[in-house]
Amino acid sequence: LSQMGKGVENSSSIDEQVKSLRDKVSEKADAYNDIFKSNDIIIGNYNFERTNSSCQWTIVELNQMDGRNAWAWLFYKRWKGRVGISMRGYDFYNVLRWDYITDWFAYLLLFNIATGMMMDAGMVSAPHS
Repeated sequence: LSQMGKGVENSSSIDEQVKSLRDKVSEKADAYNDIFKSNDIIIGNYNFERTNSSCQWTIVELNQMDGRNAWAWLFYKRWKGRVGISMRGYDFYNVLRWDYITDWFAYLLLFNIATGMMMDAGMVSAPHS
């Protein structure tokens, strides 16, 4: 019986450690989210050149720009969302793939609605009608 009591004590100790670890991870995640929300996306363009294959690469041109000035509002928000989702632990490429898949479905839906409206208005007719 004395060993069973130790198992219960160890279990509660483990539960406390897990809770403590969760709290620490949550605090760090909140800190990352605050940093991400308060900063902007910076777009960088770096041109490297070297005179021949035995020389080191050197930066010959460097350009940086705030994403809000480079992209339209909608595109900026989409990139901010993509990066934000990937910072939560999802693979960035999978986030990008799903975003593009939903774009294709939205374009397909809009195309079908537009085609249906044109067919209804008589601008486009179905074959043999």
